[in-house]
Amino acid sequence: PWVRSLLLLGMTAWFVWLLMPKPPLLDGISFSQYVRDRNGKLLRITLTTDQKFRVWTSLSDISPALIDSTLRFEDKYYRRHPGVNPFALLRSALNLRPSGVHSGASTITMQLARLRYHLCTRTLRGKFVQIVRALELERHYSKAEILEAYLNLAPYGRNIEGVGAASQIYFGKTATHLTTPESIALSVIPQSPTRRALFVDRDNRSLDSAQRNWYDRAKIDRQFSARLFSARAQSERKFLAPHFVQQILATEKGRGEILTTLDLPKQ
Repeated sequence: PWVRSLLLLGMTAWFVWLLMPKPPLLDGISFSQYVRDRNGKLLRITLTTDQKFRVWTSLSDISPALIDSTLRFEDKYYRRHPGVNPFALLRSALNLRPSGVHSGASTITMQLARLRYHLCTRTLRGKFVQIVRALELERHYSKAEILEAYLNLAPYGRNIEGVGAASQIYFGKTATHLTTPESIALSVIPQSPTRRALFVDRDNRSLDSAQRNWYDRAKIDRQFSARLFSARAQSERKFLAPHFVQQILATEKGRGEILTTLDLPKQ
């Protein structure tokens, strides 16, 4: 009887898996426009409709170093699990408290589900919904599509979301050109974006501690980067050629990157 019960349970789970509806991935998400001069110099990044800096960036335009450091820190078994890591969930279940779920067990797919559907995952019910949503995403999207969506929605402190905006605002470059130390610095922010957001006018001790933890877990000598990367975030971004840019934005609504014919002098 127990064998028949297991078979029935397995068949039920399989049919539920097949019948899972296709959830939206990034449908309805607003992304910033960004304007550059003819030489690629950034003139402005606009806010999205929900007041975020969020620059759409395809996976192929993200530095492999950032992808690698993010997977190492957030979900080293990402390419092997079906959306949830059963061993991590079991470890989390052993640490349950009456007030809710406190230990981390979220895969990147689960984190994407939480960000995409604005889930509260500190309760058992919220965690269950997150798991179901993660399985739905894995059922209908490839690993590359899920990782790309996560890297475009992950929080990087303040109102900055996604690696495209974070790399441009913090380091003044596109995500394609991030160095390994810069990539490591960004990869550890989403776990605690409020405390690890980069500021130019204060110590980033929480970020430095997380970076040290990353190097220790990866078993990489920190001398590799000469010293821990010290970010130089801009506290206030100046708008360049504001009247010209505003005119361009008014005529080019709906586009992501806008490359103008303006040629600003080098400073």
